[in-house]
Amino acid sequence: MGTNKKKNNLKNSSLPSQNLPGGALLAIVATAALFFAFYDVKSGPIAGQAASVESADPTFGWYLYQTKTNSFFQVEYPYSWRVIYGGGFAGEENLYVQSPDTKTTIKALARANEKYKDLDSFLKEINSSNGSRIGYQLISEEKIMLDGRLAVKREEYWTDRKTSSITTYVFDNKSIVQLQTDFPGSEFITSENKAFHGLVADTLKFVN
Repeated sequence: MGTNKKKNNLKNSSLPSQNLPGGALLAIVATAALFFAFYDVKSGPIAGQAASVESADPTFGWYLYQTKTNSFFQVEYPYSWRVIYGGGFAGEENLYVQSPDTKTTIKALARANEKYKDLDSFLKEINSSNGSRIGYQLISEEKIMLDGRLAVKREEYWTDRKTSSITTYVFDNKSIVQLQTDFPGSEFITSENKAFHGLVADTLKFVN
């Protein structure tokens, strides 16, 4: 009803008076034309403007996941992705979601930090575990900051599963989060893979 009222008012205000000079009439017509060019009377801003907002934010419309049992972290993922598992128990929390199209997966594992004094001591245990697994290859590693915390990002390849992955370990005095994206059937990590992992990692926030 409000929309119709605005529409009627617009039409009434656009009607020229018989006494208006030609220049004023042209100005009114031009103003009305600009209004309809940039505004849909029924739905507000035209769809193109909404699309520009979406394109400016690559994570627009993503689903926000917050750990359920523990106050560990929150992270976002594409809304259409399928949740394989989400939840946990005291001291540990897991999220596992998968793309229905590419089978690309996002895995987030958080554990309460009860014994590690720093990230290096935690990675020492991870290295020992990965070193004993057949088919694991570490491609690259770099230290970064994520949500104000020290982190290590690793590019990896699993020959037994023919899967490339990017894993970021984020250290906190209370908990440690392992964020991993798997790209099945991909022997090499592409720039698109890196960009996607970066988008997900940027949404990761500690909540403890």
